[in-house]
Amino acid sequence: MKERGVLVVGDSHAESFFKQGNTAKISGQDISVFGEAIHAATVTGFGRSRSALNVNTHVRKMIEEHQNNCQHVLFALGQVDVELGLYYRWVVKDEMIEPENLFREIIELYIRNINDLKGDLNPIIKGINQTVLRKQPHALHYTTRILFEKGRAPAEMARLRAKLREVYPSYDVRLIINNMFNDILADAAAKAGIAYFDINDAIVNKETGEVKDAFCPNYSDHHIVNSVSTHKLHIKQLLAAIGRSSPNEKTF
Repeated sequence: MKERGVLVVGDSHAESFFKQGNTAKISGQDISVFGEAIHAATVTGFGRSRSALNVNTHVRKMIEEHQNNCQHVLFALGQVDVELGLYYRWVVKDEMIEPENLFREIIELYIRNINDLKGDLNPIIKGINQTVLRKQPHALHYTTRILFEKGRAPAEMARLRAKLREVYPSYDVRLIINNMFNDILADAAAKAGIAYFDINDAIVNKETGEVKDAFCPNYSDHHIVNSVSTHKLHIKQLLAAIGRSSPNEKTF
């Protein structure tokens, strides 16, 4: 029997599915994991036929290429929309949209495009990780650096920084916002008959709601630490989602 695989399509946070930056790896058992982490990719961009990164077109090509060696396609987008895109809308575009309204809007398009593009593959959706930007100064520094610092005059930068400080939520509220996105996404996936999972049960301290220290970077960045342990966690959860093992089963 020919080996079958899973195609993973996601933003930079999806790199944890791959080994040492490779675009394909054997996860154990007889499943190959293929795909690509498209840096800065968003649910919003995926929902458009044309975007700055041409995510929709890129994903369509990947799915066509892997129709014969994959049974499943995993979509792992949303972290950029929630932790950066929301504040870009608030500060740069001056659109103070409520997070829930934005999430419902973009997730509806997300589900529609998944169904349009999946071909013969069985779709799976991974929710976003809980935020690792625990310290407010680090969070503001990171968000400012990513969103505003390229090609702006000093006076404009100062204005944007000041506005971000005014509207940027506290850590506790950002925890709620990330969970809100996943709740809406999981509900929409269930209604569409699409399997959903996230890894937050494994990386979050249940008493505090915070991401455990072992998964947090020691600098201002919104990616969880991409360690061997993190990679194995992603693969185990993926295998569980496609019915190949339980999250607690040893697969390595």
